[in-house]
Amino acid sequence: MGTPVVNVERQSPSWERGQRLATRGMSWTLLDHQRGANCVALYLDPDGEPHRPRTLLSPFDRFISLPVRDAVRVVGVPEWIRYVERLSALRRPAGGLEAVASTGIRLLPYQLEPALAVLRHGATRVLIADAVGLGKTIQAGILISELLSQQPALRALVLVPAGLREQWAHELRRLFSLPTIPSDSTWLRSVASDRPSDVNPWCLPGVYLASQDFVKRPEVLRPLEDVMWDLLVVDEAHASSSRTDRRAAAHAIASRATRVVLLTATPHAGDPAEFAALCALGRIDPAEPPILLFVRSRRDAGGTSTRRSRLLAVRPTDAEVRMHELLERYTAAVWHESATRGDDLARLAAIVLRKRALSSAASLALSVRRRMALLAGRTEPAHDQLRLPIGDEDPLDDDVERVAVLGAPGLARASREQRWLAAIAEAAQRASQNESKARFVRRFLNRIHEPAIVFTEYRDTLRRLAAGLAKDRPVLLLHGGMPPAERSRVHQLFNEGAAVLLSTDAAAEGLNLQAQCRLVVHYELPWSASRLEQRAGRVDRLGQSRRAHELGLVAATTAERIVVGPLMRRAWHAEAMGHGPSALAASLTESRVAEIVIGGAVHPPAEATTPVGGHTAATATIQLREEAEEEVGRLSARRAHLRARTVPEPARITRPMVSSIVRRRPGSDPELILIYLIALMSPAGLRVHTEVLALSLAFVKGDPARVVRRRLRRLVQPFLSPAHPAVFRAIARAVGDALEKASPVHGRVEESIRNRRMLMERMGAAAARRLVQPGLFERRAPHGGGRPAADSASLHRSQPLRPTSGCVLGVDVILAAALRVSRR
Repeated sequence: MGTPVVNVERQSPSWERGQRLATRGMSWTLLDHQRGANCVALYLDPDGEPHRPRTLLSPFDRFISLPVRDAVRVVGVPEWIRYVERLSALRRPAGGLEAVASTGIRLLPYQLEPALAVLRHGATRVLIADAVGLGKTIQAGILISELLSQQPALRALVLVPAGLREQWAHELRRLFSLPTIPSDSTWLRSVASDRPSDVNPWCLPGVYLASQDFVKRPEVLRPLEDVMWDLLVVDEAHASSSRTDRRAAAHAIASRATRVVLLTATPHAGDPAEFAALCALGRIDPAEPPILLFVRSRRDAGGTSTRRSRLLAVRPTDAEVRMHELLERYTAAVWHESATRGDDLARLAAIVLRKRALSSAASLALSVRRRMALLAGRTEPAHDQLRLPIGDEDPLDDDVERVAVLGAPGLARASREQRWLAAIAEAAQRASQNESKARFVRRFLNRIHEPAIVFTEYRDTLRRLAAGLAKDRPVLLLHGGMPPAERSRVHQLFNEGAAVLLSTDAAAEGLNLQAQCRLVVHYELPWSASRLEQRAGRVDRLGQSRRAHELGLVAATTAERIVVGPLMRRAWHAEAMGHGPSALAASLTESRVAEIVIGGAVHPPAEATTPVGGHTAATATIQLREEAEEEVGRLSARRAHLRARTVPEPARITRPMVSSIVRRRPGSDPELILIYLIALMSPAGLRVHTEVLALSLAFVKGDPARVVRRRLRRLVQPFLSPAHPAVFRAIARAVGDALEKASPVHGRVEESIRNRRMLMERMGAAAARRLVQPGLFERRAPHGGGRPAADSASLHRSQPLRPTSGCVLGVDVILAAALRVSRR
């Protein structure tokens, strides 16, 4: 007769770790359980299968108790040694990382620092402003995966430019096995039709991926603000500048997020107010700590740039020389007259025309004729009509300039200005018949037999260049007028095969284009050091296996060769020295370069500027390199065991592994080596600290050298409980040391989250209401426009934050292994 089975639900309401159960026609080992109001969630491991734990509910599943296995497992010495070596991979300090060990990414210390700042030091707002190509997406993915491993019901939102949604989804899935919820208009309509009208479409757990232009729409932002987010990630955060709807929406969501991570390679555009607005994103109360800033160059990341950057002078035709001479004289006159009367729009018009001339003669001719028509009072018909429904993204700014700029008068005498413009338009029209840069690029690309990217600032220049190059080889276009799906398709096609990609800055920002390409050509030099680096960073980034090359075309005898070229060469030199363009971004901005090119100013500027990475009141820094290097070593060891599929999870250690060995060294006393696994548990049941403790107990010398398995089991049985008198004191001391190390870390993180959530609960009116024109969609317009969300906390500033003193951690001690050492 077999051993009778007992119905656990009827006989015993208690559950014990290691208990063997049968249900659904399978046998299981109970790893853990959690009681609810009317049910018990059982965390079970199926017997005889690879580690695939599942959670089943009692009494919905009926469980049968199976005969209890032996309390210990006796094995040979070699297997015992291998098992103990694997136990060391379970060691995890408080605030340490774990999920990243199971990914395939390269473990780089600087990429672990932001996650350590959040998980170990309690940072709630982080700005990652590393140089282009250093893996800001990876750093965000590390944090998302770690939080998701600790909190399966994580609610995270990732805001990216619409053209980067597919890339982000692909990278998170490929590198971290993280599924995302693509949140766009189609998804929102589908969710709204599947769920009751009173159910918020954003309320379920998951990692949502949405565009910044999509969430700023009032009808989308309103339900978003009703959700408390565990994590918000904003990519290309510099696009959420002050005084824009993007910034208002991003700040509204960030103010309702426990943790906020901002990503940008160009945080500082020379405007301290814009940088301060970026650093204040998600800040609810002035009493909150400043945002934690990470700024690392290639040298800080442990590498040096091998990129080769060169300027190539292109000799302009006589017609182009005449065009540039006329334009320089006209813009100089406009610049000085507008400076006298303080007209910024006229100076902007001068900048536009000079940059258009360096892009192409045809582009200049188009802008000059448009300016003449605007100054003469002739209005232009709308070429493009908005189509409904409106898409998820606003048009990107790489088309012809706005009417307000080109229509601003530059000279006091309108007739004189019209004569100037007519002469320039005629000269530009002649020069456009045979443009030197277009001819040079076509010859250059025909001589190389590999993919290349040609960057230009304007969409019309892009189309004209494509018409000439398409005769010789395949050409792909990428510009801001394309819908996000089409840009994603071009991105994929270029990364799959050889072609020439013609792109504007607006369309290619943030894309990974290094899979097949290593060559970037600047058709005209941008008047910004940060934009220059953004272009080259499309191919000179992590994952590039070859030397990257960067070529800048400059028109000889023009200001592009004489002024702009040397300024951009200085930025290249700073990048090669490992400093990146950040230190120059505050001085080599477009407006400052324009003052040098048109107004004859001297560089560097006389006014003092604060470089990115310097200490300001809006930012804070922290040194985590040593901690990150220690984490890399620990995670590398764990990864090695994970790849061999030999790491036992603490919850799976229900039967200690026991062995016996005979020591032949004379005079040695017999001993019993006990290895305990000590885990500290949070109130939510998460392991926050794990370490391994080895103890040695002496035995009587007359103890027999060889013992049978039954005697070995009886020998170890009393020590399964950590309360055994022989080991209690040592275990208590080890637990005390562990608590002393882990409690401050856990308490610091919990306190920062608690304080943040207290501020979130005080938030006032929704920002979505303020993004709607008063009275447009409502019968009664609000009075006074409402109070900004960031200011609502000021009503409660008299209520101080009350930090908690200490934290409560549970202790779980498991006998993982034992070894009897006897003397021959």
